[in-house]
Formats: sequence, structure tokens, C-alpha cells
Amino acid sequence: MSQTGLERLVAGRILSYGSFLTGAVVAGYHIGRPDTVVTLTTPHLTSVFGRMLKISRGFRHFIWEMDLYPDIAVDLGALKQNSMLTAIIGALADWSRRNTDGIIVLGEDMKARLIAREIPEEKIHVAENWADSSEITQMPFPDGPLTIHYSGNFGLAHDIAGAKNRLF
Repeated sequence: MSQTGLERLVAGRILSYGSFLTGAVVAGYHIGRPDTVVTLTTPHLTSVFGRMLKISRGFRHFIWEMDLYPDIAVDLGALKQNSMLTAIIGALADWSRRNTDGIIVLGEDMKARLIAREIPEEKIHVAENWADSSEITQMPFPDGPLTIHYSGNFGLAHDIAGAKNRLF
């Protein structure tokens, strides 16, 4: 029995991802023929299923890269740089990237990492989704503590402590 519950969390996430991917692939074969399908990077390697559907159904496929796998897992220490698992994940991700109609990335750093992985530059399109911090100014808040709500997900790659220090 786990002392932390991490094993249940990991198993639950794997089951959740697996059921989502199964449903997505089934839907991909049973819906009408779309012109374009866009896959995201969560669950991991969703782009591989998008590529398989592109091959079999003939529609255009774009990848919206919000996390670069396996790079982020290696940078966070979740995968070893030269492990067989990292090589397999990287090969599958890059196969789908090289054979997609286009890749949308969040910034120039992500684009540079994909180019370093030998993904053709002409396939990569930068669509930054960050606010211009030079246009955001701190205002006085006289009615008590300021509470900020964030509707996204905080993960291991997010600098929560640094963000808190910059905001307050």
C-alpha cells in the first residue's frame, strides 16, 4: 500500500488518459470527415493518434504544442536524458511532428527546441499567449487582501514561488 497515494494518482491518470485517447480515436472514425484536426500535448503523444487518423482518414492535422515532450520531462528529472523510454517517446512525438501540416508553439524558445529536434522550421508557427507585462501595472487595493484566481493548471514546470514574489 502506498504511503503517499502517488501510485493511485499515476494509475488514475494513465486510465484517464487511456480512456480519453480511446474515445478520441473512436470519435475520429465515427464523426463526419473534418477538414482539419488539432491535437494538443495533453494527454502526452495525442499527436501520434492525430497522425494515425490523418493517414487513414486524409484530413489535415495540426499540433498545438503547449508542452514539449519528452523535453519537459527530462528537464524536470522525470525521465533520464538517454533512457530508452525517453528515446521512444521522442521518436514517436517527432514522427508525428515531422508529418503534420503545422505546429503551433507558444514562443520562440519552443520553436528553437523543435528545430533542434530536426523538425522543419516551415511547419512551426509561433502564437504567443502571454500578456505584455510592461502594460500591466500594480494598482493600490485598499479594501483588504488582493486575491488572484488562476483558471489554468499549475504543474511542476511553473515557478509558483517566483510568480508570488513578483506579484506581491
